[in-house]
Amino acid sequence: MRLLKYSGSITKMDNKKVKWCLEQKRGIKLVGPNRQIAEAYMKDANEDLQQMLHAVGKWKIITAHYACYESLYAILQLAGIKSEMHDCTLALIDLFSFPEGQKKLIYTLKKEREEVQYYLAAPKNVDRIKVKEFVLKCKTILNQITTEDIEKIRKELGEKEMNKKQGITLLVLGLVVFTSVLSESAKAVDKLIIPSGFNPVNLINSNFLVDQNVTIKDSSLLNNFFSDSFIGNLAKDIHLSHNEKVLGVVK
Repeated sequence: MRLLKYSGSITKMDNKKVKWCLEQKRGIKLVGPNRQIAEAYMKDANEDLQQMLHAVGKWKIITAHYACYESLYAILQLAGIKSEMHDCTLALIDLFSFPEGQKKLIYTLKKEREEVQYYLAAPKNVDRIKVKEFVLKCKTILNQITTEDIEKIRKELGEKEMNKKQGITLLVLGLVVFTSVLSESAKAVDKLIIPSGFNPVNLINSNFLVDQNVTIKDSSLLNNFFSDSFIGNLAKDIHLSHNEKVLGVVK
């Protein structure tokens, strides 16, 4: 039985959403596949399902939502995928062969759960049959998913996570190079002047270095000096020497 929607590929999923989730601290993470935890989540889903049958008011929607959510999360745990954000968990539903109606159901239940729980909206009717069918679908996937399917899922997500880490590495390297160049630029001039009304951080970041015939002896600047510790916090690699450079406000 083919459980993946498109031959083990998630390229047709919401790539932007998945990429964003991989970048979040509580978003999508690869962990060790764990059948025991997966079965525990499915057990909770069954309990929520039973509570839904007897609940009234907002609790019917809340328990219906968690019955569907926890049964879906059980599959992800079996595949070794962790997510502490509901939106990120739902972003992975396209990995499996859920029909459009069931995907719409879990998104609708999430929205209605938030409305009744956080905004005190009037609860709507819950289609108990559809909720039961969703949980049953998750049980079927959980029981029939193969090791090959799990490996394909993890490979796809692993490659995306690796691309994210490489992007962060390149960004850090770029900042190191920029800081080095900026530091050398600062050493190349005699004076560093910041015009009145400008943010020092923005000017430093824009390489605003102006050679002016101004020294620390100029009385118009004496009351406008920033301390070395202040500029040190802005850019630790830029060190101002009172004998060489002046940081002040142009009158």
